[in-house]
Amino acid sequence: MGQLQQTELDFATYYWRVRANDSWEYGAWSVIWNFTLVKYAEINITNDLVEFGIMALNEINDTADENPEAFKMENIGNVKANVSVNATALWTSEPLDTKYFRFKANRTDQNDYFMWSLSQTEWENIFSIYMLAIAYLNYTDGKDTAAMDIGVEVPTDESPDVKTSIVEFYAEEAE
Repeated sequence: MGQLQQTELDFATYYWRVRANDSWEYGAWSVIWNFTLVKYAEINITNDLVEFGIMALNEINDTADENPEAFKMENIGNVKANVSVNATALWTSEPLDTKYFRFKANRTDQNDYFMWSLSQTEWENIFSIYMLAIAYLNYTDGKDTAAMDIGVEVPTDESPDVKTSIVEFYAEEAE
C-alpha cells in the first residue's frame, strides 16, 4: 500500500507506478507516470471598474470610504504574489506622477492578507510604469484578497469632458 501524503507538496516533479495484488500474488508494475507542480502567480480582479461620476474643479474624492468602491482582487495562484500597478493618464491638464491621480493598497476586511509593511499603504502618485503596490498577497482560499484604493483631484484648468484611465495590475511570485 502506498504512502498517504500529509503535507503540501513541493513544486517538483512526482513519479508513481502501481501494481495489482489479489492477496495471493503481485501483478506486473505499470508504466511510470508523473506530474509536475509548477508555481503560478495570477490575480483575479473582482471589482474592475471605479467610477467617480461628475466632479467639480478642485474636487477631491477617493475609494477609501468605499464610495465609490475600490478595485478588489483575489490571488488565484498557488504562491504568494507581489502586485504592481500602473495607469494611463487621467487628466489632459496634468500628467501622471502628481497628486491629481493616486493609489494605495488596502484591506478588503479587517485582516492583513498581504505584507502591510512592504506594501504601498499610504497614498502614492500613480505612474505609467509598474510600481509595487501589494507585497506577498496570500494564496490561501478565504485569505487571498486585497483592495486598491484610487484617489483623484480635479485640476483647476481641466476641461469638462468624460475622463478615463486604464489601470493595469501585474502579479508575479513574491520571492
